[in-house]
Amino acid sequence: MCLSAGPGSSRVEIMGSRSENPERLLSAALRAQAAGGSAPEPQAPPPAPRPERPEQPKLPVGQVLLFAMLLGLAAGSILGVLSVL
Repeated sequence: MCLSAGPGSSRVEIMGSRSENPERLLSAALRAQAAGGSAPEPQAPPPAPRPERPEQPKLPVGQVLLFAMLLGLAAGSILGVLSVL
């Protein structure tokens, strides 16, 4: 069996006998593949540009934290009063 590595390049000979070393067969096949003996793969089209998102309003972080603190304080106060009773 003979593998051609492409036009203008050297040829890689692979013998089909069973007595040949499998490592040599593998190395010869890898050399043939690295030489670019196959047809080029088709290229994927470039990705479509992302549509621009409309600007979203910013979340009022300070107001949310203040609300969470007041809610926790109110819940803790209620539970504290109930545990005393």
